[in-house]
Amino acid sequence: MSKNKYNTNSQSPASKAARMKAAHEYDKKMRELGLIKNIGLRLPIEVFNDFDGLAKKHGITRTECLRMLLAHYHNQ
Repeated sequence: MSKNKYNTNSQSPASKAARMKAAHEYDKKMRELGLIKNIGLRLPIEVFNDFDGLAKKHGITRTECLRMLLAHYHNQ
């Protein structure tokens, strides 16, 4: 049995830079939505896009919509 002599979790500088850029873009998007600063929650961007549609439908902000949803599940 042979063992790998390299770290399979290591990343090339290019992939590390790409991952850091993606994380920066994610944080930037969350700050724009006001969700990191206001409630400190991190969820996939697709979730917030769904909140955008729901918030517009009910005439409330994304943050208010998210708080309502969290309160709903917290009370169950």
